[in-house]
Amino acid sequence: GVLKETIVFIDDPISSLDSNHVVQVFSKLIGIMFYKTKNDKEQETNANRFKQVFLSTHSFDFFDFLKREHRIKKAGRSMYMLNRTSEKKANLSDLPKPLKEYNSEYVYLFSLIKQYKDLCESGEIVLDLNMANALRRFLEIYTAMKLPHILGLNDRVQQFAEDFYDLPYLQRLSHFSSFDKLTRHDELIACLPQVCNAIWELLKKDEPHFQSLIKAVSKS
Repeated sequence: GVLKETIVFIDDPISSLDSNHVVQVFSKLIGIMFYKTKNDKEQETNANRFKQVFLSTHSFDFFDFLKREHRIKKAGRSMYMLNRTSEKKANLSDLPKPLKEYNSEYVYLFSLIKQYKDLCESGEIVLDLNMANALRRFLEIYTAMKLPHILGLNDRVQQFAEDFYDLPYLQRLSHFSSFDKLTRHDELIACLPQVCNAIWELLKKDEPHFQSLIKAVSKS
């Protein structure tokens, strides 16, 4: 029918939903994309409802569900990364290897931080806008694990004030919650190497956890 000749683009069905809603949205989308039918041997099988489906998302949890879904794998899939380079431009590239391998957003973000730190130490300073978001998201997850009773990121960061000299860099990062705000603050973007070092030094104080992260990203 008409649906079989239809190309569908679904732009980020996940916003700031909790994990239960992510599962529900994922299940409904799979129910829309595929339907049950029978093959020539009268065996039940899944069929694609549309000619082609494009799905974009910024949610690691939702992406992980998509990556694992056997019906999507069987139907044939391609995975790409869309990187915004300016207000009106973006680059489309093959999905980075770490995103294919890691099932944990936290470990993936740490791999980006380690890669960025290695580049900085080699003398190649890259002022990557996406790195600001990665650093902030990692800091959100780490501090939430350490201090789950405190809701605000800046308030959690403040708890590390007594013996952490790089706190001001982390506080500045914690005040920015969107990509658009970050792009308007060149001074913060220029501080990314210092922010990266600040998070690195903070993690090193948590030695067992830090070494476990190093081992996790060294497996790839």
